[in-house]
Amino acid sequence: LAMVLAKVSGFLLIIILALITAKLTKRVVLPRVSKLVAKTRSTWDDTLEVYGFFNQVARLCPVIVVYLVTPVIFERDSNTVFYLQKALVVYAMILAVFIADTLLNTFHDIYNTYAVSRKVPIKSFIQVAKLICYFICGIFIISLLFNKTPVYLVSGLGAMTAVIMLI
Repeated sequence: LAMVLAKVSGFLLIIILALITAKLTKRVVLPRVSKLVAKTRSTWDDTLEVYGFFNQVARLCPVIVVYLVTPVIFERDSNTVFYLQKALVVYAMILAVFIADTLLNTFHDIYNTYAVSRKVPIKSFIQVAKLICYFICGIFIISLLFNKTPVYLVSGLGAMTAVIMLI
């Protein structure tokens, strides 16, 4: 009973810590970043704010805090630390892909402000870059969940492609 109560209280403490970190980031850091962005003369940071880049990055703060605090709270339960940190890394990878997607959208929007964008559109290249980002993230998440190196997964995909081409 004591172990279950300790785990539940640990999880509650982690949830409260994540909520506090998220609120602090959203109510203290993001408004200051917005004011700083508004003061600059460049337009690219305004475009980053329009696409929600800073909000996406702010979502990483609670993940990082919980990841760092988890071993301290669950110091006697290595399995809980292992699985919780693995889940946090998967979530951070997904957030990183969303951040990369936002950066690519921002880059495309900034590129469209130039006259050359009418002659040389890059939307298809941006979409291919997004696909590659999502694919790489998927490979890394699967490799993390199965405790295998991503090289095995990529080589397995190459082998399956070769077999399919033979058929």
